[in-house]
Amino acid sequence: MTARRLREALKDIGRAVDTDPKLAKAKALTGITLLHRGIIHGLGFELHPLETKWMERISTVYLRLLLRMLNPEGAKRLKQQRSKLIPKMLMMSRASLVNRYASGVKA
Repeated sequence: MTARRLREALKDIGRAVDTDPKLAKAKALTGITLLHRGIIHGLGFELHPLETKWMERISTVYLRLLLRMLNPEGAKRLKQQRSKLIPKMLMMSRASLVNRYASGVKA
């Protein structure tokens, strides 16, 4: 369900980046997530480690807190899979985003 919603959001973002003059200078779409295992497969993102240990620690605490509070199974997932829930940076170039999602091509 998360991947499906992400794919729909990427279509909206791709169209906006392609047509909105305010987004003309955007070079890439980036984000930080714990949900990189299996969720991003086939969506076109490059997966990168966070640049600094400080950023990794802060992101880990924040994202794990969100998972615990917003997901009914969040606390259980944190107990079972703590070592797998490491934040990663996702990146997709503007060209890739527009080609995959704004042009109507199925990802």
